[in-house]
Amino acid sequence: MTTVTLHNDDQGDLYVMAWDFNMTDGQGDPTLVQDRTRLNRDQRLDVQVQADGNGNIHIKWWAQLTDNADKTAEHESTDTWTNVTTFFG
Repeated sequence: MTTVTLHNDDQGDLYVMAWDFNMTDGQGDPTLVQDRTRLNRDQRLDVQVQADGNGNIHIKWWAQLTDNADKTAEHESTDTWTNVTTFFG
């Protein structure tokens, strides 16, 4: 397993989720590795993911402002340090 650090680089507090594309379920969908966790401004969260045969990771994160359910963002990443930057303003 490899540790990926999610960093809330936004101006507000977020709820975050993360999926691992290197671990899939029976239908081939990525595995949910972090389920709707609050990540306050400038806070970091370590998530365990599976590296592929070359040592690479592939995740997707999703974020939502804690005080506005209509504001969501998502991004795919292959970096072990991932800024959760939503540009919500």
